[in-house]
Amino acid sequence: MKAKSRRIGRLARVVAWGTVAFLAVPGAASAANGGTIHFSGALVGPQFNITTVRQTPAPRSDTLWTGHDGSAVTVTFAAPPGGAPSADVTLRINDGAASRIGAAALDTVATSFIDGTGRMARPGADGQYHVGGAGGVLSLGAKSGNVPSANKPVTVVVSYD
Repeated sequence: MKAKSRRIGRLARVVAWGTVAFLAVPGAASAANGGTIHFSGALVGPQFNITTVRQTPAPRSDTLWTGHDGSAVTVTFAAPPGGAPSADVTLRINDGAASRIGAAALDTVATSFIDGTGRMARPGADGQYHVGGAGGVLSLGAKSGNVPSANKPVTVVVSYD
């Protein structure tokens, strides 16, 4: 009699766990609704040490920075000791459904990029700056006369090579 009751108990547990597993699968699928996340690759090389500083800079004389008005943010890309990362950096203006990225974002944000060797770099035709192994400093500010851009959040997108 004891053996029979143990078998019934085991069967009940198997059925219970099977039911739980069956019910959990549709729940997991429905929890993923509402968005898509894509990931490809992995960061296997060294990464930049990235820091930001908010500041009100003095007017600069270089031609890439003359359109700047008001406060600014500088983003510093420093290579770790012994590492030489490489990345492309672009901007995304977060403006609801009308977000702008790359070259279109540069229409609303004044930018200046000084590479790690002290040279001023211009963005490519696609609006991206290339950050080499020496790093660099990206300065961002609202453009003069473009008041709407002052209130739009900006995302700095870093794509490692």
